[in-house]
Amino acid sequence: MTAPENPPEYNPQIPVRDTNIAEAQTLFQGNFKTLFDTFSINHIPLNDPTNPGNHNVIQLIELAKSETTQSQEIAIYSKKVVGQTDQLFMRYRGNGKEFQLTEYQIYEIPPITIGQAPNIVTLQTSYFTFLPGGIIVYFGRVNPTGEGFPINLQPAICSNITGVNLCPIGVTTAKNSLYQSNFVLVPNDKGTISQILLLSSFEIKTPPNQYYLVFGNI
Repeated sequence: MTAPENPPEYNPQIPVRDTNIAEAQTLFQGNFKTLFDTFSINHIPLNDPTNPGNHNVIQLIELAKSETTQSQEIAIYSKKVVGQTDQLFMRYRGNGKEFQLTEYQIYEIPPITIGQAPNIVTLQTSYFTFLPGGIIVYFGRVNPTGEGFPINLQPAICSNITGVNLCPIGVTTAKNSLYQSNFVLVPNDKGTISQILLLSSFEIKTPPNQYYLVFGNI
Protein backbone atom coordinates (compact mmCIF):
# COMPACT_ATOMS: atom_id res chain seq x y z
CA MET A 1 0.00 0.00 0.00
CA THR A 2 1.44 3.37 -0.99
CA ALA A 3 0.68 6.38 1.15
CA PRO A 4 -0.23 9.70 -0.47
CA GLU A 5 2.44 12.41 -0.60
CA ASN A 6 0.52 14.89 1.56
CA PRO A 7 -1.67 12.90 3.93
CA PRO A 8 -4.28 14.66 6.06
CA GLU A 9 -4.11 14.80 9.82
CA TYR A 10 -5.05 11.67 11.74
CA ASN A 11 -8.82 11.22 11.89
CA PRO A 12 -10.07 8.80 14.60
CA GLN A 13 -13.49 8.66 12.94
CA ILE A 14 -12.14 6.63 10.00
CA PRO A 15 -13.68 4.41 8.71
CA VAL A 16 -17.04 6.10 8.48
CA ARG A 17 -20.00 3.75 8.86
CA ASP A 18 -21.35 2.30 5.60
CA THR A 19 -18.22 3.41 3.67
CA ASN A 20 -16.72 0.69 1.48
CA ILE A 21 -12.97 -0.01 1.28
CA ALA A 22 -12.55 1.63 -2.10
CA GLU A 23 -14.06 4.86 -0.83
CA ALA A 24 -12.03 4.85 2.39
CA GLN A 25 -8.67 3.74 0.93
CA THR A 26 -7.17 7.22 0.66
CA LEU A 27 -8.37 8.10 4.15
CA PHE A 28 -6.87 4.89 5.55
CA GLN A 29 -3.57 5.65 3.84
CA GLY A 30 -3.55 9.15 5.30
CA ASN A 31 -4.13 7.81 8.80
CA PHE A 32 -1.43 5.14 8.42
CA LYS A 33 1.09 7.68 7.14
CA THR A 34 0.30 10.09 9.99
CA LEU A 35 0.70 7.33 12.59
CA PHE A 36 3.93 6.14 10.99
CA ASP A 37 5.49 9.62 10.92
CA THR A 38 4.37 10.41 14.46
CA PHE A 39 5.64 7.12 15.87
CA SER A 40 9.01 7.59 14.13
CA ILE A 41 9.74 10.58 16.37
CA ASN A 42 12.10 9.32 19.10
CA HIS A 43 11.59 5.72 17.90
CA ILE A 44 13.32 3.44 15.45
CA PRO A 45 10.99 3.42 12.40
CA LEU A 46 8.43 0.63 12.18
CA ASN A 47 9.87 -0.53 8.85
CA ASP A 48 13.41 -0.92 10.20
CA PRO A 49 14.53 -4.51 9.38
CA THR A 50 16.46 -5.16 12.61
CA ASN A 51 14.90 -3.36 15.57
CA PRO A 52 11.60 -1.76 14.59
CA GLY A 53 9.65 0.44 16.94
CA ASN A 54 12.02 0.66 19.91
CA HIS A 55 12.76 3.96 21.62
CA ASN A 56 16.02 5.62 20.62
CA VAL A 57 15.49 9.00 22.34
CA ILE A 58 13.47 9.92 25.41
CA GLN A 59 12.40 13.55 25.81
CA LEU A 60 10.88 14.73 29.07
CA ILE A 61 9.06 18.03 28.84
CA GLU A 62 9.75 20.42 31.72
CA LEU A 63 7.04 20.32 34.38
CA ALA A 64 6.01 23.31 36.44
CA LYS A 65 5.64 21.16 39.58
CA SER A 66 6.34 17.69 40.85
CA GLU A 67 4.60 14.76 39.18
CA THR A 68 2.03 12.87 41.22
CA THR A 69 2.23 9.08 41.55
CA GLN A 70 -0.38 6.43 42.31
CA SER A 71 0.13 3.56 44.74
CA GLN A 72 1.56 1.22 42.09
CA GLU A 73 3.71 3.59 40.01
CA ILE A 74 6.83 5.71 40.09
CA ALA A 75 7.59 8.78 38.00
CA ILE A 76 10.68 10.15 36.27
CA TYR A 77 10.30 13.70 35.01
CA SER A 78 12.09 16.94 34.17
CA LYS A 79 11.82 20.04 36.32
CA LYS A 80 13.83 23.27 36.45
CA VAL A 81 16.09 23.85 39.45
CA VAL A 82 16.74 27.42 40.60
CA GLY A 83 20.26 28.50 39.67
CA GLN A 84 20.77 25.48 37.43
CA THR A 85 18.70 24.24 34.49
CA ASP A 86 16.26 21.41 33.78
CA GLN A 87 17.11 18.35 35.88
CA LEU A 88 15.71 14.84 36.06
CA PHE A 89 13.74 13.86 39.16
CA MET A 90 12.30 10.60 40.42
CA ARG A 91 9.35 10.17 42.76
CA TYR A 92 8.36 7.01 44.59
CA ARG A 93 4.88 5.52 44.43
CA GLY A 94 1.97 7.01 46.29
CA ASN A 95 3.37 10.57 46.06
CA GLY A 96 6.39 9.41 48.00
CA LYS A 97 9.78 11.00 48.34
CA GLU A 98 11.08 13.02 45.39
CA PHE A 99 14.81 13.20 44.65
CA GLN A 100 17.01 14.72 41.97
CA LEU A 101 18.71 12.27 39.59
CA THR A 102 20.95 14.62 37.62
CA GLU A 103 23.26 17.44 38.61
CA TYR A 104 24.01 19.61 35.61
CA GLN A 105 24.97 23.23 36.11
CA ILE A 106 27.00 25.87 34.31
CA TYR A 107 29.44 27.63 36.62
CA GLU A 108 30.75 31.11 35.86
CA ILE A 109 34.30 32.16 36.69
CA PRO A 110 34.95 35.87 37.37
CA PRO A 111 36.29 37.49 34.18
CA ILE A 112 39.98 38.30 33.79
CA THR A 113 40.45 42.01 33.12
CA ILE A 114 43.14 44.68 32.90
CA GLY A 115 42.99 48.42 33.48
CA GLN A 116 40.98 50.58 35.79
CA ALA A 117 37.46 51.96 35.47
CA PRO A 118 36.28 53.37 33.17
CA ASN A 119 38.95 51.82 30.91
CA ILE A 120 38.61 48.16 31.91
CA VAL A 121 39.38 45.63 29.17
CA THR A 122 38.11 42.05 29.46
CA LEU A 123 40.71 39.46 28.48
CA GLN A 124 38.74 36.29 29.23
CA THR A 125 35.22 35.26 30.17
CA SER A 126 35.05 31.70 31.50
CA TYR A 127 32.51 28.99 32.30
CA PHE A 128 32.68 25.29 33.08
CA THR A 129 30.42 22.33 33.65
CA PHE A 130 30.61 18.58 34.13
CA LEU A 131 29.42 15.69 31.96
CA PRO A 132 28.84 12.06 32.95
CA GLY A 133 31.96 9.90 32.98
CA GLY A 134 34.24 12.30 34.84
CA ILE A 135 34.45 14.89 32.04
CA ILE A 136 34.89 18.61 32.61
CA VAL A 137 34.04 21.15 29.91
CA TYR A 138 35.59 24.63 29.83
CA PHE A 139 34.20 27.28 27.49
CA GLY A 140 34.15 31.02 27.02
CA ARG A 141 35.82 33.83 25.08
CA VAL A 142 39.30 35.35 25.03
CA ASN A 143 40.54 38.66 23.63
CA PRO A 144 44.29 38.06 23.13
CA THR A 145 46.81 40.88 23.51
CA GLY A 146 49.81 39.13 21.97
CA GLU A 147 51.54 35.86 21.12
CA GLY A 148 51.56 33.24 23.86
CA PHE A 149 48.29 34.55 25.26
CA PRO A 150 47.01 32.24 28.04
CA ILE A 151 43.56 30.69 28.19
CA ASN A 152 43.15 29.94 31.88
CA LEU A 153 41.36 26.69 32.73
CA GLN A 154 39.72 27.04 36.12
CA PRO A 155 39.30 25.01 38.20
CA ALA A 156 42.62 23.40 37.22
CA ILE A 157 41.52 19.80 37.88
CA CYS A 158 41.76 18.39 34.35
CA SER A 159 44.43 15.70 34.05
CA ASN A 160 43.99 14.91 30.35
CA ILE A 161 42.75 17.23 27.59
CA THR A 162 40.75 15.25 25.03
CA GLY A 163 39.60 18.08 22.77
CA VAL A 164 40.21 21.76 22.08
CA ASN A 165 37.98 23.80 19.76
CA LEU A 166 38.92 27.40 18.95
CA CYS A 167 36.73 29.65 16.83
CA PRO A 168 38.18 33.05 15.75
CA ILE A 169 35.76 35.97 15.85
CA GLY A 170 35.52 38.63 13.16
CA VAL A 171 38.25 37.34 10.83
CA THR A 172 37.24 39.65 7.99
CA THR A 173 40.59 40.71 6.52
CA ALA A 174 42.48 38.61 3.98
CA LYS A 175 45.32 38.01 6.43
CA ASN A 176 43.07 37.01 9.31
CA SER A 177 41.07 34.68 7.08
CA LEU A 178 44.17 32.47 6.93
CA TYR A 179 44.34 32.23 10.69
CA GLN A 180 44.47 28.79 12.25
CA SER A 181 44.66 28.54 16.02
CA ASN A 182 47.89 27.02 17.33
CA PHE A 183 48.31 26.28 20.99
CA VAL A 184 50.32 24.44 23.61
CA LEU A 185 49.08 22.91 26.87
CA VAL A 186 50.61 24.13 30.12
CA PRO A 187 50.48 21.75 33.12
CA ASN A 188 50.95 22.94 36.68
CA ASP A 189 53.09 21.39 39.41
CA LYS A 190 50.23 19.02 40.32
CA GLY A 191 50.13 17.50 36.84
CA THR A 192 46.81 19.01 35.81
CA ILE A 193 46.33 21.42 32.91
CA SER A 194 45.95 25.01 34.07
CA GLN A 195 46.45 26.96 30.81
CA ILE A 196 46.40 26.79 27.04
CA LEU A 197 48.79 29.19 25.33
CA LEU A 198 47.63 30.65 22.01
CA LEU A 199 50.52 31.02 19.56
CA SER A 200 50.97 33.09 16.42
CA SER A 201 50.00 31.63 13.06
CA PHE A 202 51.37 32.52 9.61
CA GLU A 203 51.98 36.30 9.59
CA ILE A 204 49.67 37.03 12.51
CA LYS A 205 51.57 37.72 15.74
CA THR A 206 48.53 38.44 17.89
CA PRO A 207 45.76 35.82 17.66
CA PRO A 208 42.30 37.26 16.98
CA ASN A 209 39.54 37.24 19.56
CA GLN A 210 37.97 33.79 19.75
CA TYR A 211 35.62 31.43 21.49
CA TYR A 212 37.00 28.28 23.05
CA LEU A 213 35.59 24.89 24.06
CA VAL A 214 37.80 22.41 25.90
CA PHE A 215 36.99 18.84 27.00
CA GLY A 216 39.05 16.79 29.43
CA ASN A 217 39.13 14.06 32.04
CA ILE A 218 39.11 14.86 35.71
